Amino acid sequence: MIRTARRLMSVLVAIALVFPAHFPTAIAEMITTEAALVAANRHNLLTEAETFFLQDRVAAQLSQLGVDRNHVLARVRSMTSHELTALARKMDSMPAGAGAIEIIGIVFLVLLILEIVGVTDIFKKI
Repeated sequence: MIRTARRLMSVLVAIALVFPAHFPTAIAEMITTEAALVAANRHNLLTEAETFFLQDRVAAQLSQLGVDRNHVLARVRSMTSHELTALARKMDSMPAGAGAIEIIGIVFLVLLILEIVGVTDIFKKI
């Protein structure tokens, strides 16, 4: 019985030595801080972009243009980190309807200053 076990073990070791490709190998390397930050930043940018495209007003605009929301999300997920960064900058700098109150306030202040200086006569005395 011991002899059979030894013989079986010898055959198994011989097979393992002759055919090492059957055993998968694992490759491990150090993850740098920069690589971890890039991965975290990509995840944050991707989440921000997906949230933007899932908003009701954006989804309505996409459907009005005949674009499928799932197709847009698939394209966003396939973007590189550089492209996601550029998209995030564009989304932050050009949100639809943002700053309307500020623009109205600035126009009012300019008209008021022009009225005080006497260049225009918008606010007539009653």
